[in-house]
Amino acid sequence: MVPGQGMGLMVNVNGGAALKAGTGFEEDKNFHVVLNSVIAGRYHVTEYLGSAAFSKAIQAHDLHTGMDVCVKIIKNNKDFFDQSLDEIKFLKYVNRHDPADKYHILCLYDYFYSREHLLIVCELLKANLYEFHKFNRESGGEVYFTVLRLQSITIQCLEVLQFLHSLGLIHCDLNPENILVKSYSRCEVKVIDLGSSCFETDHLCSYVQSRSYRATEIILGLSYDKKIDIWSLGCILAELCTGNGAMPLPRSSLGSPVSTTGNGVG
Repeated sequence: MVPGQGMGLMVNVNGGAALKAGTGFEEDKNFHVVLNSVIAGRYHVTEYLGSAAFSKAIQAHDLHTGMDVCVKIIKNNKDFFDQSLDEIKFLKYVNRHDPADKYHILCLYDYFYSREHLLIVCELLKANLYEFHKFNRESGGEVYFTVLRLQSITIQCLEVLQFLHSLGLIHCDLNPENILVKSYSRCEVKVIDLGSSCFETDHLCSYVQSRSYRATEIILGLSYDKKIDIWSLGCILAELCTGNGAMPLPRSSLGSPVSTTGNGVG
């Protein structure tokens, strides 16, 4: 245990908590990221990746496994905390049904509570499709999103949705910021952010999906099912192909539900 780290609690999504490393009540409610520090005696902080309204993300080196990982620090807020526990629950469920990592969904490695913040550790990926597409267009370099690459991305996303839907899950917030690049050269992507997901048998929330990728059923307040994910995917592909959103809005007004996990900072 690194001096000054304090103790933390391992969160149990089924209720209760398991001791991971202890904490008292912190005077400062912010989790300050210090490069080259070690979190929970295990994660050596190597890079600050970014922040958003409800989380910040860092790159760290796992001293136990030797892998570089993404650590997402959820802000000390009950709504964000609850949403993050849903994210953990769904990721554990999905990862358990995909032990070979075949279906292009973010891998969850660890999660724990430290300094009054929930931390989620997952695989380290690259830019999300929105950021990369914007960079690729503005840089003036070779066009990355060719027809062949768009076909590859489409197939991978359809495999994700087929897998999730076979488990009775609806993603509920598929958009370019929730699809991250795993490999540029091989055009491999992964889907993140299951924090808004639900089972088809759940009481379905009326407010889901980012606004520019929202299916007509949601807009009209009608009942919906897994087909809303297909609508979102169609909007994403139209945007990547044409450079314009199918339902264009300023990014600040996308109206996304709370996004909690992944290397894209949601």
